[in-house]
Amino acid sequence: MSAQTNLGTFTAGLSPAETDAYLAVDEGDETPTEFARRTGRDPSTVRTLLYRARRKLDKRGGA
Repeated sequence: MSAQTNLGTFTAGLSPAETDAYLAVDEGDETPTEFARRTGRDPSTVRTLLYRARRKLDKRGGA
């Protein structure tokens, strides 16, 4: 199984925005504020995306 397939399986059920935020902040080295600046989003939006992604992953035991 390729890394791309594993990543797709891991992030299944997340929106594209949730996936991007989660990978950049929780799995990467950006802060929520840095990610917000880079993507042109409001920092509160990024925090909401992270909350939703973490909640979805926690519900299925993926985080």
